[in-house]
Amino acid sequence: MNAAGVVTSRVDRSATTAVLAVGDLALVLLFFALGELQHGGIAALPSLPSSAAPFLFGWVVASLVVGVYGAPWRESRFDAAVRTAGAWTGAVAIGQVLRDTPLLPGSADPAFVLVSLVGGLVLLLPWRLAALRYELV
Repeated sequence: MNAAGVVTSRVDRSATTAVLAVGDLALVLLFFALGELQHGGIAALPSLPSSAAPFLFGWVVASLVVGVYGAPWRESRFDAAVRTAGAWTGAVAIGQVLRDTPLLPGSADPAFVLVSLVGGLVLLLPWRLAALRYELV
């Protein structure tokens, strides 16, 4: 199966999936914006794209692998939570590896691994469970 076939089999191509993806990406960006503000104030916001990019890339890759945009994630709250946690864990792993290269600022700091895992899940899990519960998707 080629790359397009993998995406097609893992993604429910619908308006509701688009809403879910926009919400996910907005929350990932919010997490990094809050981090930039915490560490450097408003002056640090211009670095938001470079700090968030490896994790956004990681989310896209991990979400396809785990299947958070396909029909199975909607089967139960438990499945939704497990798939969301799995995708975010994968995104953090990919993001940390990319940050540890000379191409991007930052490093694979163990403290940030923990902060990003917990912080991202605190934002993503309630959003995805609410989307499922209230049939937003």
